[in-house]
Amino acid sequence: DVEVVVMEVMSDKEVKVVHDGKLKQGDLVLPSPSPGVSMVEHRPLSACLDDQDSLHSFLCLHAELSHGPCGGQDRQDRLPAVLSSAGLIAATLMAALTKRFPVDNSLQFFPIPSPISQENSKQMEDKSVLVFGCGELSVQLIQNLVCMRVKLVTVLCQTEDMARRVQKLSDSLTEKITKIVTEVFDPSNKDTSLQPLWSMADCVLCAGGSTEERLLLHSWGVQYSRPGIDLAVEGRMGQVETTVPHLTASYSCTPSPAEHEPPYCVTKSFPHLPEHTTVWAKHKVTNLLHDKPKICHQFLTDHKLSPACLPASQDCPPPGSAVSYKLLSMFGQNPAWEKCVQLARHKFDKYFSAKALQLQSNFSEDSTVSSGDLFWSWPKLFPRPLVFSPTNSDHLEFVGLLALGLARVVGVEEGKWDGEEIVKILEGVTVPPFVPKNKEIVTDESIAPDDATEAHGEIDLNKLSSLLGCPTLHVDVADLPMSLISRLCVVASNLRCDVYHIPRATEQQLMYFMGHLEPCLSSTCHQVVGLGLGELVKLCTSNSEGSSSSSSICPTNWWVGPGLVTQAAAVRPAVTRLSPGLSVTLWDKLEIQGDSSTTLQVFLDMMLQKYQLEVTMVVQDSRMVFVPFMPGHKARLPKLMSSLVKRPDKQGAVTLSVTAAAEGDEEDLTVPPVRYFLG
Repeated sequence: DVEVVVMEVMSDKEVKVVHDGKLKQGDLVLPSPSPGVSMVEHRPLSACLDDQDSLHSFLCLHAELSHGPCGGQDRQDRLPAVLSSAGLIAATLMAALTKRFPVDNSLQFFPIPSPISQENSKQMEDKSVLVFGCGELSVQLIQNLVCMRVKLVTVLCQTEDMARRVQKLSDSLTEKITKIVTEVFDPSNKDTSLQPLWSMADCVLCAGGSTEERLLLHSWGVQYSRPGIDLAVEGRMGQVETTVPHLTASYSCTPSPAEHEPPYCVTKSFPHLPEHTTVWAKHKVTNLLHDKPKICHQFLTDHKLSPACLPASQDCPPPGSAVSYKLLSMFGQNPAWEKCVQLARHKFDKYFSAKALQLQSNFSEDSTVSSGDLFWSWPKLFPRPLVFSPTNSDHLEFVGLLALGLARVVGVEEGKWDGEEIVKILEGVTVPPFVPKNKEIVTDESIAPDDATEAHGEIDLNKLSSLLGCPTLHVDVADLPMSLISRLCVVASNLRCDVYHIPRATEQQLMYFMGHLEPCLSSTCHQVVGLGLGELVKLCTSNSEGSSSSSSICPTNWWVGPGLVTQAAAVRPAVTRLSPGLSVTLWDKLEIQGDSSTTLQVFLDMMLQKYQLEVTMVVQDSRMVFVPFMPGHKARLPKLMSSLVKRPDKQGAVTLSVTAAAEGDEEDLTVPPVRYFLG
């Protein structure tokens, strides 16, 4: 436990510390062990707080080492306890300093992780962990995994830029025995090629990402039966959620939080807050430099070798043809840097001039609604077009950054995007005059984006076929550093604010709105990392020889808040009774052993005989194997399973999603994944 006593907050903000003369400047903690407990070296807060000179309060802090002597152990033996204690004390100092949170003038006791035994500390040196996240929380986590001398840390990165940042971090950690490697993957692609990474990991640590990305990672943990720990921080709030196969529920059981994005029509046409312009900017940049190039890249992969076949499918164009046609037509057959600058200049005019003029065309400044009130009444703001000026730094930066991104999409050699060279190119760019379009603008706030999808227009498959015939054609997702993507979004958001005369927000605020800035304090990070490492040691050493079995683990969840550390036993997994003799949890998997002669009908019979389940649907990934009400599916019953399922793994098995009829209930039961071995 850590005991914190606040004696006084001085009005002149001077720090007064009682010490024995051995402390030096910057040491803010005086350990005072209980009688009979050996003295440990003090822990300065220099690693926890960026600017110690700004910390001014008068505190008496007492570290109660209730778990026995630890003065002779190595640093990693005490790391979880030291981290969480240092973070807790730093948070208390800041609370007393800023007075934003009440600090009780009394004894307070907070739980912290137990010190690691020397035996368990040694066992950690043979462990492998998987880490997801590249923010401050994950950086501190990686640094402290190195301090614990973990054998292998594999960091999952979403971009090459993130991988380079992790590698730079690894290079900065000297005298380490831990090996740090990176793997780049796309969380939106539910590909099982990452199975080897999960299989070799002793634990999966998720310390970043959106809710959807976290759900995906933990669902893979369930699929491959790997323990995991989810760590999250927001300001002074933090949590550590532990997942153990068959003993706890999973983060993947957590429902997604409700979306709080503004209505579609607000972000599309009627913003009135910087948050609205930021959502718009992030969507535009992501769509133009990631989503569309990704669709086009897949289309090229599927059709570049046989472009002559496209015109024959004019009545039913293949998936991705509309996006690919528009993108490839925009670039042409032989794009160059000058073309990318021209396109970026045209995008500036489209986003920040033509859009405003189109709104003015549809709704003049004196337009009224049925009640007689002006259409352009708060919260609707009347837009006014921006006139591009090469002397305006924001205008030039937007065009330059977007041109750089477009050049990365098509893989052309880039020029200088922030100097006289690009200004000279822009002097030769002609922007066609605005012509109002006969288009409907959504004003109903109840309409969702999916209901307001714009038509792509006519697709000329003959022209698309000729574009595919270009041997130098290359389209892929722009590999831009996250810093440049964020900067492009910030500049675009500011320019859109100018169109609607919305006061600009600070860059930090915009980064927060986009989700590119983790609102976490170093003190909270230390607490959460310390608590997470304590759970990691518990999980990784429970199955070692001479240790207790996994069934004796007591997984713990932790929550951190202002002046609060709460712990509770992890929630047990829910048990579902599928049949009189079969009860399962999310961790269970059913197995069916087939052979070369097993048909779909035989598979269904085996499910009924072995598990007393009357199967109503069989799906492999996104492929429907058997759905009775689908035309022709009943004719599949005599077909061999080997012809209906695809891509068996190295064990000769596939994972099938199955539903079954529930007795006395119209709703079908969701059955645990079925591992079908082809034999």
